Amino acid sequence: MPVLFVFLLSAFLCGNLAGEEAVMLPGGTLLFPDAGEVTMVPGCQSHPNFDSGTGGGPDTADADGLFRFKQRTRSGHEKCPVLDFASKVGQTERGLRFDVSVRPDSDVDLAWAGISFSFPTDCFRGGRFVADGESCPFPLEPARNPLRTGSVRQLAFYDKDDRFRFGLRFPDSTIIHFQDGRRWNGMSYTLRVIFKREVRYARNERNDLAFEAWTKGKTELKTGSGHVCIRA
Repeated sequence: MPVLFVFLLSAFLCGNLAGEEAVMLPGGTLLFPDAGEVTMVPGCQSHPNFDSGTGGGPDTADADGLFRFKQRTRSGHEKCPVLDFASKVGQTERGLRFDVSVRPDSDVDLAWAGISFSFPTDCFRGGRFVADGESCPFPLEPARNPLRTGSVRQLAFYDKDDRFRFGLRFPDSTIIHFQDGRRWNGMSYTLRVIFKREVRYARNERNDLAFEAWTKGKTELKTGSGHVCIRA
C-alpha cells in the first residue's frame, strides 16, 4: 500500500499522491492513502490552556537514521519550551515500525504529547475499530464522550463497509485517547497515542514510543535523496 511520510504539520498533499511512491518533506505528517487517507502526526498540547504546538524539521535522516523536528509547545510564543522529536522508520514483515522519542529543552507541563492519528469520517463513519479484541463502533452522530481511553496493545480499524483499512500494534501496553473530532467541528475521529500519563516533562528527559503500522498489503520501505518510496 502507498504510504506518505511527510515531516510537515499539515497534510496538504493528500489529494496529490499517485502510484506507489511517497515523498519525504519537512514537518510531521504520515499519510496512508489506501487506508482511507488515515494520517499520523507527532504533536502536543500545553497544560492547562490546551494550546497546540507548531514546528518543523529537515526532509532527510541524520547520520543515525533519525528524522528530527522541533515543536514549540505553544503556538506564537517564542520563549516557550521546545520539544525535540526524533523518529526512526524500519521494515517489518507486514508493515512499518516506528520508534519515536521526544525531549523537552526545559521543564514543561503538557496536557499530552505523542502521536495523533486522524480517521476521516467520510470513510469510517458507521464502521468499527477493534481494541485488544473488543469491537467498538464508529458513531454515526457526533459523540461527546471518548470512543476509547486507557491502555491497549493492538488496534484494527474497519471502514463503513466493514473492510479492514489500518492496524496498529504496540510492543507494550500503551496509553491512548480516542475521540470524535466532530465535537469540535472537525471531520475525523482522532486517536492520540501518548508518551506517558504524567503531565510534567522534565528537561532533557527522553520519552519513547514504539509501534507497528500496516494496511492491507505488505510494504517495502526505500529511502534516499529525501524521498521515501513504498512498494506494495
